[in-house]
Amino acid sequence: MNIEILNKITKKFVISVLTLMYTFVAFAQATFAWITLNNDTQLDDTELYVVADNNFYLSLDGKNFYNNISNAELQKVLKSNALSDVTTIDGINFFELDDQEGRNIMVPVDDSKYITFDLWFRTDDPTVQKLYLVDNVGWKYNYQTALDSDIDGTYVISKGVQWKSDVFFAYGENNINKGSTGTYYASDSIRIGVVESNLDEEFGVENKEDLKSLIFDPSGNPALGYGVGTGAYDYAMKKGKTYGLPTEFPNTQYTLSTFKNPYEANTENSLCATFQQVKTEDGSYLAYTKVKVSVWLEGWDADCFNAVILDSLLIQLKFKGSGLPF
Repeated sequence: MNIEILNKITKKFVISVLTLMYTFVAFAQATFAWITLNNDTQLDDTELYVVADNNFYLSLDGKNFYNNISNAELQKVLKSNALSDVTTIDGINFFELDDQEGRNIMVPVDDSKYITFDLWFRTDDPTVQKLYLVDNVGWKYNYQTALDSDIDGTYVISKGVQWKSDVFFAYGENNINKGSTGTYYASDSIRIGVVESNLDEEFGVENKEDLKSLIFDPSGNPALGYGVGTGAYDYAMKKGKTYGLPTEFPNTQYTLSTFKNPYEANTENSLCATFQQVKTEDGSYLAYTKVKVSVWLEGWDADCFNAVILDSLLIQLKFKGSGLPF
């Protein structure tokens, strides 16, 4: 396969998907998220876009496919614009902590407390087999730069919030003194879930048994990730809470797949779906796949303080279709 063909495939396969801009409603006080749950936490001025590169088409209903999906169209299918502190092991079933009257148990929540929607992919390129989330570039940019620039890649970037701690607590390898002020970022506790779904019956393909699932922590920092004993958890303990850390952990990815060439991945860690060949009425074939995308604030993350609900977020997801020919 020569360089010209590889470059052509690269252009076909790279899909820049999903730019989200969030401005959070302010809390009266900023403390650890599990402590002061606010069921009315709503995002304001939310903008959501889906953009596909050449020869890739996207759909919100599996029937009408476009190169681009506007914010207005996305708002019609979103069930909620809320983003509260929730948790999940599988990216499908979500829970929140109920510590009222000392219960300290996880209770199911519906999708009114996080953002989720279905997304279909279609291409007429027969070489496409797999769908990956790729190119985490958020560490290269600050909020204003991302706001003003056309950035290629996956990123979760927030403006940051100044917060003054009212107690001494451990935060990773550092200690936060009572009365000290620092900048805290909503982006550090965001999770992105991409879960493969079976295609609807009208596509005429068999249901898959091995559906892919991806949970991605774009902060890239497992030391301040899910269920660690510092940060927000230690703050909660210093504030008098008594609940224990979780004993079951999600399979979280902190890095995304890289590629040997445009059609072969070095790793499968950010593989999120596989394509299926669908025969059309004229006898030709198209490749389809479907995923459910979810965005949430991970309540068990060490960075999940209520202070971050004051923050503003910019999120963009970039997908890459790849694979050897069928």
